Amino acid sequence: MPIDLDLLRGIRLSARPKFQIFVGHTFLRVVFNLPRKTEIVVEGFENIPREPVFYAMNHTDKYNYWPFQYRLWKQMARFTATWVKGKYFESKLLSLFLVATNNIPLPSRGYVISTEFRRAEKRPPDAAEYRVLRDLADGVRADAAGASDAVKRFLDAGGLARFEESFRLMMKAVVNITGDALERLKLDVIIFPQGTRSIRLSKGHTGLAQVSQSLGKTIVPVG
Repeated sequence: MPIDLDLLRGIRLSARPKFQIFVGHTFLRVVFNLPRKTEIVVEGFENIPREPVFYAMNHTDKYNYWPFQYRLWKQMARFTATWVKGKYFESKLLSLFLVATNNIPLPSRGYVISTEFRRAEKRPPDAAEYRVLRDLADGVRADAAGASDAVKRFLDAGGLARFEESFRLMMKAVVNITGDALERLKLDVIIFPQGTRSIRLSKGHTGLAQVSQSLGKTIVPVG
């Protein structure tokens, strides 16, 4: 099922996430110490402020932050929460794992507008339909001329307004969860400003800068 406001409002992070510790003791410790042993070298820990921070990491693959989290825990006794793409929470089993390991679902604009369309039409938008909807939502185009009948039905039924309100409320919930993680739980928060995985750095998005300014927290870049 797609993530929604109820799921976000039900997220409960932990200052000392037991399942993160379990994964660290069982899976990561074994994997990193098997032949050939993985040597984790982190430079610059001495530059990290004592108070909780945002870590802005480049994302080269699915698991590049696990060694960083592992060393942060073992060397500095600090735990983290991580912004994760909302689509990964649609699998019930994966969602249980992600919630247990202190991950925060992040609904992108594209994800939410696709979800609203799927609710209305009982199917996801195809590539052309998505492009029209996204361009309308972003103000790139003024009308739906040439769009499919499904897109026109969605717009006539107020789908774009529903999307804007849904996205606003969901992002407000994400900011609230993130603020609670940093302030009350004293967790560091990992964010990938690129929004995707790539071997080379690509253009980042502005969300991290906006949230860090809103919450008054430091951004520590991690390469």
